[in-house]
Amino acid sequence: MNTTDLLAYASFVLALISVITVILTLRQNSKMIESSTRPVISIYSDVINSGSPQGFFIIRNYGASSATIEEFDFDYDFSGCYLDGKGKDWLKELKGAVLAPHQSRICLMDISKVKKPVAFKIKYKSASGKEYIEKQTVNLQAGAMVSGKVQSSKDELHSISYTLQEMLQKQL
Repeated sequence: MNTTDLLAYASFVLALISVITVILTLRQNSKMIESSTRPVISIYSDVINSGSPQGFFIIRNYGASSATIEEFDFDYDFSGCYLDGKGKDWLKELKGAVLAPHQSRICLMDISKVKKPVAFKIKYKSASGKEYIEKQTVNLQAGAMVSGKVQSSKDELHSISYTLQEMLQKQL
């Protein structure tokens, strides 16, 4: 084997290593970009006190792109927990909902009736069509803390009270 052949083989090996390195780098960059731009759905509860304490079930998209919920399953019967729309299963109706980045859906609920942690399975897809399946077990009563508020019965304050309550609820 002469020097020319040796240099040709060495060049081929170095080129092959370079191509493999570029491919691995591109895959890693693609994963990082996908991770930073994907939807991330979280489930939790919170209590607000706008005169009387109210518990809310919240599902929120903390990600950077919209999410379409394809499946929303859970292992608890919430039918006796809803405070509005008796007889309507609000959580089952989340199937097909679209959550924009940082958007949430809230449901008024008697959280104290949920006596055990609830296992949720959520299947959703991003705007690009990539599907995600997440399983979360959530103790909806954990961390529920209520602070007292002053309540007034004057009519002019009624409007302000409801406006502030709505603003507070939208921040959940």
